[in-house]
Amino acid sequence: MMRESGFLERRIGSSRFVVYVPDVESGQPLPAILFLHGRGECGTDNLQQLSVGLPLAVMKRRSDWPFLIVIPQKPDYDLRWAECHQMVNDALDLVEKEFHPDHSHRYITGLSQGGCGTFELAAHCSWRFAAAAPICGFTDRLDLGADFQGLPVWAFHGLEDDVVPPQQSELAIQQILEAGGFAKLTLLAGVDHNSWDYAYQESELAKWLLSHHLV
Repeated sequence: MMRESGFLERRIGSSRFVVYVPDVESGQPLPAILFLHGRGECGTDNLQQLSVGLPLAVMKRRSDWPFLIVIPQKPDYDLRWAECHQMVNDALDLVEKEFHPDHSHRYITGLSQGGCGTFELAAHCSWRFAAAAPICGFTDRLDLGADFQGLPVWAFHGLEDDVVPPQQSELAIQQILEAGGFAKLTLLAGVDHNSWDYAYQESELAKWLLSHHLV
């Protein structure tokens, strides 16, 4: 028996989000990803967040991403994802009840503002994550390391990024490493703010995520 698959719209009160369900046989719980988009995809149309980053990579080659993917949309350009914490948790809780994703294989990733959200929400969602992948992210928190004890991180950043300087990822990763966490950073020569196409379409990120699980 096959699950309903594709990009499905869901509603919580006045908020809407998308959940991507891969076209695979039912029976086994699916690994799951929370994807946080960037500033340019904010709004309330529940469509723009599909146009960039991980959803686009799925559209191009869905076999690379056999995950249930939760794709909320941040309504306001100037809000941080941390300020939309409850909206994110509501989406995760609904997906939990409807789709019952694999508890041991859950991940968080995002780009730009969503990279910031990945750094700042990874340890504070209703789901526990097995790994995190912030893309061209940033944060002004100085206590980040404590959130990533036992939570592996693979970050990506373009060295020519003039929107979010690569030093932002370097400083965040340094915090995590100094606190004893596991983190690595891929710096991309000649790449500007768009380091997400490489991360989601050319790297081994999907395999790396699946190599981590909660016990």
